[in-house]
Formats: sequence, C-alpha cells, structure tokens
Amino acid sequence: MVVLHCVLNKLTQFKRSIMKDLLSGDMRFDGFLDSWSKVKLHELAKFRRGSFPQPYGSPVWYDEENGQPFVQVYDIDFNMVLKPKTKARISKAACELSVFAPVGTLIVSIQGSIGRVAITQYEAYIDRTVLIFQEFRGLQIYFTFPMF
Repeated sequence: MVVLHCVLNKLTQFKRSIMKDLLSGDMRFDGFLDSWSKVKLHELAKFRRGSFPQPYGSPVWYDEENGQPFVQVYDIDFNMVLKPKTKARISKAACELSVFAPVGTLIVSIQGSIGRVAITQYEAYIDRTVLIFQEFRGLQIYFTFPMF
C-alpha cells in the first residue's frame, strides 16, 4: 500500500510539472509554433447557464417515472461523463421552461463542486448550477469519452 501511495504521488507531481510546462509555453506540442495570446472566454465560445422553473422543489416539475434526465452538479461524475442516471427526472412542463443539452455538449459546474467537467453522453436538461457550452468560435474541439 505504501508503494502504491508513493507511485501515485510521483505521477501527480509529474502531471503537475507537465501541465506547468505546457501552460507556460516552456514545452510545446510538435508543430505548434505560434505565441500564446490572451483572449476572453466569450471570444472563444458561446455559453450560458442552465435553468429550471420556480419554485425549485414544486412536485409539478418532477416525474421520476416518465420524466427526462435533469443534470445537476451531483450528476457530473469525476471522469468527464455524467452519471449513468441522473438523481432527478423532470416533467414535460419543466422541460418547456428548462435548457436542453444534446449528446456531446460540454458542461461545467459553477456552484457547489465548482469546476466539474463533463461531456454529455445522453440528452438532458441542465440545472442553473451548470454552465453549458453551445458552440466554439475559431476552435476545433474533439471529444473522446474516457474508458473508465
């Protein structure tokens, strides 16, 4: 157990070192010669918060049997995917007043466990505690789902 802990610590230190070198520009990917430039996030992507009708806990907004998946911070797993089943499912009435995210949407938690990231692997409606990236400007983004 001690050996495993030491290996994990070394790998964590190595990862931090590589990230620092890449983000500082000290290390470059093959073929990347351009200099770094600072840009605002809204210049690179269109994004918005999710939403949900009020009052939040009203039973009219939920339908656990026939409802649609409703992604909250809790549902964003640690391996960049959503949990297989969301904690809550919402009614048709709630769907009409909520924000929809198709498969392959990049989302980031902005409340609670801030910074959890996932790429939706199923269609879902998104809570106001989550930021949804709807399009990228001037970027080619490729997503692959981790095999954990």
